[in-house]
Amino acid sequence: MMTVKRLFILRHAQALSSSAGDKSRALSPKGIDDSKVLGKLMSEQDFVPNAVLCSPALRTRQTLENLQTSLQTPDARFPEAIYNGSTGDYLY
Repeated sequence: MMTVKRLFILRHAQALSSSAGDKSRALSPKGIDDSKVLGKLMSEQDFVPNAVLCSPALRTRQTLENLQTSLQTPDARFPEAIYNGSTGDYLY
C-alpha cells in the first residue's frame, strides 16, 4: 500500500499594518477568527501535518497558535531562513 504524502503551504491570516516593522505585525481580529476556523476545518478533514515549519514573524506564529486551538500539530520549528526566504530556502 502506497502512503499518500501531502504538503500544506499556508499563508498567515489577515494582519494589521504596523509602523514597528514587518516582522512584528500582529493578526487582525478577522485574521484571528479566520485562522481558528481554518484549524477547525483542517481537523474535521483530517488534514493534520506530521511536521510544521513556521516563519518566526509574529503574524505567522499567531496563525499557527490559532490553528492549534482545534488542530493538534507536532512541535513547530521556526527557522529564520523561511522569513522572507526564496524557494531554495524552503527545500532544506
